[in-house]
Amino acid sequence: MSEQENLPAMTAEQKEKLRLKIAELESLEQEIAEGKIQGDEAEKLLDQSMLEIEAVLAEAKELEAQLPSSVDSNTETSVASEESINPAGSAKETPLAESAKEQALEDLPVLKASGGSLAKQVFDEKQAEQKKAPNQLDQSLDKFDESLKSEVKQPNFEDKPKPLQTKSGKRKKGTTKKKLKAPSKPVIREKKKAFPWGKVVALLVIAGIALSYKDIMAFVKQQQAELAEKNKPKAVKKKEEVTPKPKPKPVVVEKPVETEPEEEPQNFFQPQESDVFTGELVHYSFNQVLKDKCVTCHGAEGKEVEGDFNIALLIKSRASNSKAWAKVYRSIDKGEMPPPKEDYEDSVELKGEEKELLLASIKDMFEELKEGVATRVLTPYELENTMNDLFDIDVSMYNPFKSMHQTYSKESYYTHQRKVLSPYYISQYYNILYDVLQSFIGLRPQVDKMDVKTTLPGSVYAAKAFKNETHIRWPQSKPKLHTGFNFEDKTERKATKQDRYLDGNENELVNSVLAKRTLPPGTYKLTFKASTENMSMSKITEKKYGEEVVRIFDEYFDQNPNLAMPLHFHLEPPDFADPFARGKFLETIEVSSEGEYGIEFTLRRRSALACNTTAKLPAQRQLANLISYHKHGDKHENKTMQIEMKNLSQKRYDFPMIKISNLKIEGPYNVQLNPLSFKEEQRLNSDTEIREKFRYLHAFNGMKFNVIYTYLFRDFQKDKMKYEDAYRNAMIMFFMSPKFLILNSEPKTIEQKVRYLSYAAHKSAPSHEFHKSYSDLKKRKDALGLGKWLIDHDRFPRFVQAFTYQWLKLGIIEQNQPDTGKYRNYYKDNLADAQRLEAEFYLMNMFRENRPVRELVDSDYSFWNQALENFYTGSYQGQESDDLENFVKRSSKNQQRGGILTMGSFLTATGNGVDPLPLRRAAWISDNLLDSPLPSPPDVDVVDFENERSGKTLRERLAVHAENPACHSCHKRLDSLAILMDKFDSIGGYNNHYNPEVVKVNGENINDIEGLKKYLGEYDQPMARAFTRKLISFMMGREVGVKDEAVLDAILKATEADGYRVGDLYSQIVKYYLF
Repeated sequence: MSEQENLPAMTAEQKEKLRLKIAELESLEQEIAEGKIQGDEAEKLLDQSMLEIEAVLAEAKELEAQLPSSVDSNTETSVASEESINPAGSAKETPLAESAKEQALEDLPVLKASGGSLAKQVFDEKQAEQKKAPNQLDQSLDKFDESLKSEVKQPNFEDKPKPLQTKSGKRKKGTTKKKLKAPSKPVIREKKKAFPWGKVVALLVIAGIALSYKDIMAFVKQQQAELAEKNKPKAVKKKEEVTPKPKPKPVVVEKPVETEPEEEPQNFFQPQESDVFTGELVHYSFNQVLKDKCVTCHGAEGKEVEGDFNIALLIKSRASNSKAWAKVYRSIDKGEMPPPKEDYEDSVELKGEEKELLLASIKDMFEELKEGVATRVLTPYELENTMNDLFDIDVSMYNPFKSMHQTYSKESYYTHQRKVLSPYYISQYYNILYDVLQSFIGLRPQVDKMDVKTTLPGSVYAAKAFKNETHIRWPQSKPKLHTGFNFEDKTERKATKQDRYLDGNENELVNSVLAKRTLPPGTYKLTFKASTENMSMSKITEKKYGEEVVRIFDEYFDQNPNLAMPLHFHLEPPDFADPFARGKFLETIEVSSEGEYGIEFTLRRRSALACNTTAKLPAQRQLANLISYHKHGDKHENKTMQIEMKNLSQKRYDFPMIKISNLKIEGPYNVQLNPLSFKEEQRLNSDTEIREKFRYLHAFNGMKFNVIYTYLFRDFQKDKMKYEDAYRNAMIMFFMSPKFLILNSEPKTIEQKVRYLSYAAHKSAPSHEFHKSYSDLKKRKDALGLGKWLIDHDRFPRFVQAFTYQWLKLGIIEQNQPDTGKYRNYYKDNLADAQRLEAEFYLMNMFRENRPVRELVDSDYSFWNQALENFYTGSYQGQESDDLENFVKRSSKNQQRGGILTMGSFLTATGNGVDPLPLRRAAWISDNLLDSPLPSPPDVDVVDFENERSGKTLRERLAVHAENPACHSCHKRLDSLAILMDKFDSIGGYNNHYNPEVVKVNGENINDIEGLKKYLGEYDQPMARAFTRKLISFMMGREVGVKDEAVLDAILKATEADGYRVGDLYSQIVKYYLF
């Protein structure tokens, strides 16, 4: 029997009512599952819905109970008699009744617990269908009633029973279905199907599960995880596969393990001998190798010279001796020298590195002889210094020659014109010359006092201008947002054809903008009336501006009891598009009470004037945002903030500010007319004046006068070129001529000698003072005195600056800038310039204090400003710093920062901007401190080699490289140094991934950078040789070759007694090469 048979007999109205109640119950359960109805109210509504459903069912049961009980007995008797009389007919009629009832039940819509929205949708659709057509359920019930009526009739035994009609006529609308009456005769009565309580319960269970689905699933997952963890098998430690490693095996030194006293015979604070990474430091000198391996047979004292050459004499000679050295080269290259041990007992075999050094040095000598290295080209530093002296350029604001360093040799000091004077170098040099002459050379400079009207317009996010006054309201540190002054020249002057253009062109718009924003060179005095306003909390209330705004200004007034605000003044480029110019800070004025204030400043190039404040106040946008949030709360948006920004721009302002009025500027005063410029009244077409200008230019550069440039100027004029342009083009021809750009190391006149010495020793054009001092000391034959005079001269810092740049290879930093995301403070604190100045001050102190050469790597002092001290000591306080003047000699003992090896400039130059390159640092030490240059790298595909065999730590990677026989000769000299130099990151800070390890160098254990410094300090003789070699190369502008080896030996011998002092090394170079 199916579940439908348990339903009580119900009318159509009762069934429709039951369907509606079930739909309402589903809708209610959905709302409870979504959280719209909660707590007691949900339970109350559920109970009410269930009571309503039960009421409908109870009503149906009452209807069923009203039928007489006799109906059942009569029906059963009738059925029994009918079955006995006509069993076949009964068999036919019963299936028809069953089919009619099943059809009625199948027509009922099935309601699923798919959510309140779905039930509601089904209910709405059913109501619409009832309005349009008769209810299908009613039709099915009608059919069922008709079948019951046919069963109640008396059976006709004569006639064959007719099958029940399945298609009965439809009832008319408005008629009600007749109630079932007890039949007069027994009929077959099917038992009414009970109400599907099982389905209702299932629906309620499903709804309950949906309501707590998330909690149930979370509980299930938790139980699954706990069960999986409980049943998880214990991890079995597998032995790692041992891969073959090079000898010695690189094993990470582990922390000492506590053991019992009787098992501790060794010191556990020292690693085992087999765990120490071993390496060697080797010094290979050309002369030393020849003395140790060749002089024994070829020139030893008291022995007969064997062979065709005396190497002992070749070493001491300063001549080229090219034929003799050619024989030495052939003998070594063919393996004839040294001879085999079996042929000659005293023969000493040459190592691979020693043989390569000898052959490369002799080969370089012949290359120099072939090219002719008597001449060299002026370096960018020398060009920069010459132009600065000639035109009085303030390099802190304008330095176009700085960009030329990128096109200049950065890997060596060799400056032969064949390698340096590339087309790109020449074109860039020409553009720079044109810009310099355009900025500083004019036909009519401003030398008279000007009548200038000065105003201070407002600027975005910084100041607001009103009638006769300007308010500096918000702090700004970006130069582009500083508040610039405007100038209007009201001087009455007669216009002439010779009026120079401000920027050398006829663009009236550009000229008018430059004239409005900038002032010509000279000294000026600016005066103004200023006062601070709103320096109290009287107008700043919580009701008006909010609690946060009040808190910010309370803190400001607590930290500034003097009630003063700083006003900073700056010089800025004429235009932000100027590629070679930058701003310069002038001074700061503390504005408090109302009064007269003023500043005085000097311009060397046409520049703009600007001001700003850095008071610790909120910016305009920040303040507007806080006020808008206070007024509008959750409705605060960008539109309301913009409204507040407009309100803050009004003249009425309640917050602290500086009010400026009555601006006046006077000047220019003390205008220094450049000797290469012309006065207005001079006749520009006079050949005499032009000739005198070029005569001065030749004398300034220590050159013999050449009249050709006067004729060039005249030819430019014939081409209808303006006077000023013709004069500038003639000067460009002078500065690009070989006579100016190229120096001769074998001068023929005293002027050429002085010029060569001046550029070699000071990297500058010779001055009259330099010429006089050189002549006097030359007469006294005081070469060492000349060296001391050169070091103490005011121009010697130029030499140190240029030498530091190339010796430490600082040009690499400009190619591999540190990562801006990883090293933000590097740019915020301007550490690039600070670290460069640290190295320059340190080397300057080494020269002038004549310190021993070992202090290049090991000392207890350095030169820092506040930003560097914060960086090295780790006491960064989050404050921007751009102080590049207050460098002080400080003790670096606690930070272990004394010497070149731990300076930020050297460590940054030996990185790639992201990661440190310890092997590059080790190679620099070998070449520049140990006088042991590395051989050419082997032809090995490093990428494929590392892919095949690699390691995680630096030590493991180095060990893998050392396995290759082609790489082993270099790695055995570099790896121990690289492991120690990996302590520092790419900008000179401490490396977080550094793993401190003990290395063994030449049999001695070294466990830190300080130990390495002290160990290298013992190698003062090769360090002095390497440093002297670099000085000679830099001063002479060529590579040090075989013929310089004898001079190197003489210099080291002369300075050995005093510990190879740096000042003495410099003076000895002057004696042997420049005196």
